[in-house]
Amino acid sequence: MNLEDLLQGPLRNIVLEQVSGQLGIEDKSQASTALDTTMNVLLNAVAKNAAQPEGASSLVNALNKDHDGSIIDHISEYFGGQFQPQSASTTNGVGILKHLLGDKQETAASTIGKETGLDAAQIMKLMATVAPILMGMLGKANQQAAAPTQQSGGLGGGLIDMILNTTKNSNQQSGQGGLLTSMLDKDGDGSIMDDVAGMGVNAILGRLFKK
Repeated sequence: MNLEDLLQGPLRNIVLEQVSGQLGIEDKSQASTALDTTMNVLLNAVAKNAAQPEGASSLVNALNKDHDGSIIDHISEYFGGQFQPQSASTTNGVGILKHLLGDKQETAASTIGKETGLDAAQIMKLMATVAPILMGMLGKANQQAAAPTQQSGGLGGGLIDMILNTTKNSNQQSGQGGLLTSMLDKDGDGSIMDDVAGMGVNAILGRLFKK
């Protein structure tokens, strides 16, 4: 099982249909590319932080506290505005984006817009909508990867390997973020993970995950 498995079949159809409607995108192929690219950017930010022991530990703490994956089980209710999680942070897409991208949100939205042919305002709305879903997916993956007990204070390799492998595969897939990667890959090493760190993601995610 990998993270892609959590956004396939019925779940993917629901997410794609909903974001297409909310953004007014009639071309489902365009909407699909926007969804994939946005998820890839956000997951790269998470992966970079989680590659470090402290970041990994902080990530699992956040997943245990605010992102148990219940949003995935109630995805239709989430899009319909009826989902009421125990923590408001579970569905606070704007807050998640602030912690993930900081003041680079508009830059990311503009870059994704150029990749997909959508305007930055549409992408901002898309990012805020799917950010809680991504965190919910990570929460589900965390449970299935059998994370360690709280006493260990760390995170088992299962989830981290899953995040890193999924990110690597996603970045390598032809047509998914190729132009985006080249635009964000400032040092030319073929990966945006280190460049995302330049956005201040390590410190930003640290504040998010230590809450």
